[in-house]
Amino acid sequence: MNLQLPISLHELEEIPAPYSPEQPRLVVPQEASRKADDLTLIDGKTFLSTNVTGDIMPPGSADVGFFCHDTRFLSHLELRVNGRRAIVLSSSTDKTFVSQIELTAARATLRESFDLPENTVHIRRQQLISGEVFFDRFTFLNFNQNAVSLSVELLFDADFADVFEVRGIKRKVHGQFYRPIQHGNCLIFVYRGLDSTLRQTVIEMSPSPTHMHDKGTQWELQLEPGKQVQIDVTVHPVIGETPTASSRSTIDFPTCLRDRRERYSNWEKNVTHFASSHGIFDAVLNTAAGDFHALQIADKGEGIIAAGIPWFATTFGRDSLIASYQTLLLDPQLARDTLRVLARYQGTEYNDWRDEEPGKILHEYRQGEMTCAGEMPFSPYYGSIDSTPLFLILLTEVYNWTADQDLVRELLPAAYKALDWIDSYGDLDKDGLVEYSRRSPKGLANQSWKDSWDANMRPDGSLPVTPIAPIEVQGYVYDAKFRMASLLKSFGDVERGEKLKQEALAISAKLESYWMSHASFYAIALDGKKKSGGDCKLQSWPPSFFARHPEGAGPRCRAANDAA
Repeated sequence: MNLQLPISLHELEEIPAPYSPEQPRLVVPQEASRKADDLTLIDGKTFLSTNVTGDIMPPGSADVGFFCHDTRFLSHLELRVNGRRAIVLSSSTDKTFVSQIELTAARATLRESFDLPENTVHIRRQQLISGEVFFDRFTFLNFNQNAVSLSVELLFDADFADVFEVRGIKRKVHGQFYRPIQHGNCLIFVYRGLDSTLRQTVIEMSPSPTHMHDKGTQWELQLEPGKQVQIDVTVHPVIGETPTASSRSTIDFPTCLRDRRERYSNWEKNVTHFASSHGIFDAVLNTAAGDFHALQIADKGEGIIAAGIPWFATTFGRDSLIASYQTLLLDPQLARDTLRVLARYQGTEYNDWRDEEPGKILHEYRQGEMTCAGEMPFSPYYGSIDSTPLFLILLTEVYNWTADQDLVRELLPAAYKALDWIDSYGDLDKDGLVEYSRRSPKGLANQSWKDSWDANMRPDGSLPVTPIAPIEVQGYVYDAKFRMASLLKSFGDVERGEKLKQEALAISAKLESYWMSHASFYAIALDGKKKSGGDCKLQSWPPSFFARHPEGAGPRCRAANDAA
């Protein structure tokens, strides 16, 4: 399909923004809280979240929508049959890329005909995400002994909300909305963001609807007894004024469904398979393993693990590294690719807006309007103190599992840069501990896990002064240096390896400053004054990483580990 605008840019008709700055852009009714049974489909950075009927309802709700590259391209999708919503019989998803929803038309009185009983017109709805395209297929089957006339209506809207808006960040100004374009069998929503990028939601329908208006379409169907009619809806998100060649290629539901199943099958053949004596346990484990196929995001030939579905379906540092470490038994290639992608975006400059320094591993990478317009610093953003040592830990662990010398040689330059970041930029006050202090006005206040604004607090509820040195991060740095000492020696850098070992042992001695004698355990962090008990929120913390390296643990660390 040709996704070029069917009219010239100067013919677009500007319309007022549907949402004023004073009006909340996202509608979240109290009765429409997040549902555990919502359906979610995903392919890379493209995902769909609907209610159990397959609808994007309520319109503009923060829990639903069709998203691509951090932008919501559909904020409303609703099926109505004879003016009423269909009734759900069952719904399920298969491998996180296709769903099947069984519906029936509600009871209705047909004009100049007979009463249409419930459960006599069956509707099978199949939804598929393939690449950046969303398919919605409807099959209507008449179980009545008489012919029936159905008025089938689909309602649409596209608010082009940035994922940060969906997550609750308010904007005072939006871009320019244009009147939807009705062109043949297509309905096109158009928006130009504050980043000057044109975004379109192209909705293609087959067969062509009987009626079309700016926010919906309608078909008048005649179903003979025992016969079925099919309606196909294909939604294309388009970013930029010149669609890519791949987005113009011919696509259809059966071909793309077959392609998705083949992709999953090929992946499944190359990963570890698990079996036990308990069938339910096996099913849970295999489902969890299959989820890692859905979590992969393509980046220039590699597939990094996303942080989560749906709202964190993007490249992360901490989350991607930990998930890769934990799935080495499943597929070491996930870790290899994650390391390569993160090395590709390793920090190169000192940038306050992105909290970036040379050698630092990113925290999160976004490509939506708010990021591209400079409203948010996630292009990428580097406000994570633990991503860099975790990168080193994962590299050494991949080598332990695979003995992949080529990978280590490839990534050694990135590893040296990461080690240099720890010493040159991680230790802000040169006291031997790694700390963080936000520089970006739109960055994260807390840059270790948990990274919510109130994760580190004093007992009285006030926030500690920065820089903050979390004990967890000191553990990561200790582990990273201890591991890299051995790895570098194996690859010929004996001098740097011995230096790293001594630095790791020095870190272990520093941990005694976290001990709180009145509570008999370690503080979660030290604040900018290097105080714990009265200045940071307390948390029981067993330094379990020392269990692998008892030679680096002080007596209190060993006691805490023994107690844990």
